Amino acid sequence: MIIHPLPVDRSLDHGSSYGIGFELAKQFTEHAFDVLVSAEDDGIEAARNGLGAAGTSVQSIQVDLVDYDGVEKLYTKIQSLRTPGLNAIAINASVALLEISPGITELKAELNLIALNVTSSVHLARPRRT
Repeated sequence: MIIHPLPVDRSLDHGSSYGIGFELAKQFTEHAFDVLVSAEDDGIEAARNGLGAAGTSVQSIQVDLVDYDGVEKLYTKIQSLRTPGLNAIAINASVALLEISPGITELKAELNLIALNVTSSVHLARPRRT
């Protein structure tokens, strides 16, 4: 990842309560980006508290991107930051399924995987008319 920090850069990183998402958010703050972090779990607040770097602002929102309304809630939060807007986005939310038996998983779990890993990313990244 190459980051060119500017004075008021802003980024969004979803899936940032731990793991790769948290590390991406940390890179943004270390390169002078103000950051909005989001995740579906309670760990997002601890992640926000652990990300503050000198001179950067870190905001958080707990939202589940499996459903349409969750994506819209995050999009609305992003829109509230539109001065000057986002300079970078890391759409990192994803899940994996462990098969109970080879080839057998619950249909609902598979549909949630598609909703989070694919649908929400397209929904969030899609350009919108104002």
